[in-house]
Amino acid sequence: MQKGLSLGKVISVHSDSVEKGKIIAQKPEPHERLTGKIIVLVSQGPHELLYYCPDFTNKSIENARETADKMGLGLIAKALAI
Repeated sequence: MQKGLSLGKVISVHSDSVEKGKIIAQKPEPHERLTGKIIVLVSQGPHELLYYCPDFTNKSIENARETADKMGLGLIAKALAI
């Protein structure tokens, strides 16, 4: 701040290689002359993948297959030994 530096824009993006909250890049780069505000690209960390399983409880195998097909899922019927 004493040198006239000021933060301009902060852009957040997901990154699989840079830890959340860490700066990925900046403009201008360290070796470049400062002509305005600094823009930084900040990591949000990797995308969080969430998968939900449909509830097949109390459905017939035919109905479960139909539901799975509509969702683009494969359904494998296997006898359970109880």
